[in-house]
Amino acid sequence: MEMAPHQAGVMRAVARPNHRDEDPRPAREQFWRRGLGPSRSLFVVADFGASPACIVTAFGRRDDPPGWWTT
Repeated sequence: MEMAPHQAGVMRAVARPNHRDEDPRPAREQFWRRGLGPSRSLFVVADFGASPACIVTAFGRRDDPPGWWTT
């Protein structure tokens, strides 16, 4: 329920991420979008192995994706 006000942002993060990574679990992907959600970035994990595809989790993060340099 905490992320309910950010539902549109979650969908934007998946559609147009600033960063995208494979998730450790098969058929899942991780998406990062700066400036959305309740924190600095919005982190979303989607499962494309499910039918229909679904959002597994979404939450705000203050840090950047692994490997990014903060400027």
